[in-house]
Amino acid sequence: MDAQRNLEHVLRAAREVFGELGYGAPMEDVARRARVGVGTVYRRFPSKDVLVRRIAEEETARLTEQARAALGQEDEPWSALSRFLSLIHISD
Repeated sequence: MDAQRNLEHVLRAAREVFGELGYGAPMEDVARRARVGVGTVYRRFPSKDVLVRRIAEEETARLTEQARAALGQEDEPWSALSRFLSLIHISD
């Protein structure tokens, strides 16, 4: 349970840190924000690229799910796109 909780904290912290400071932010800042040791971050994500890729995959999956939901709620493609664009937000 702690491992899963730590993973969620690291991913949330990474989104925040990279969102605020950009890709150049050090992994130590992610660990500090997540309130875990930097070793915990590196055990899950051996490089910043791996961590950023994980975040990108999760965001892509989330957006894809929202787009499919919009398509299922509208008869016209343009209406579905409009619904999707009005509902999406970049996660915190």
